[in-house]
Amino acid sequence: MGLRFAHLAGGVARAAFSRRGPHLSPACARRVLAPLASPGEPRGGNWLVPARGHGGHSHHHGEESGEASEKIFRLGFAADVVLTVGKAITGYLSGSTAITADAAHSLSDIVLSGVALLSYKAAKVPRDKDHPYGHGKFESLGALGISSMLLITAGGIAWHSFEVLQELCFLLLI
Repeated sequence: MGLRFAHLAGGVARAAFSRRGPHLSPACARRVLAPLASPGEPRGGNWLVPARGHGGHSHHHGEESGEASEKIFRLGFAADVVLTVGKAITGYLSGSTAITADAAHSLSDIVLSGVALLSYKAAKVPRDKDHPYGHGKFESLGALGISSMLLITAGGIAWHSFEVLQELCFLLLI
């Protein structure tokens, strides 16, 4: 638990970030651990704990247009389609249950990507009179739907594997 580039820091900073290092005076620790805070700025009770990665600002840099998200979605969707078709053909030709199950999982990825996109778009709808806090809960509902579908897919794969094992046991008894 330290900063990513703490090994590049000088000796004073390295000692300040290490719990085993020598203790620093409060003035020195204040200079090293909270350099971005102005002297008049009030600090909370845990100001000695270094912030990880954001340098004192929130992570929002403005609203994103959604075009980049759409492009990434399309790329992932195309990759899922290619993988599903390839795995299904390979599983069918080889007779491998594992590869066929992986093709079913990839097919569920295609469906789940659609659910994720719909819930993302529904959550981005601006607040209105009926929803004064916005539509952000749609992302949670989408995640619940996705996890439910994954559990159903896993159950189907487990059921099919159980049937295959029953057939093998039956053939061994004959």
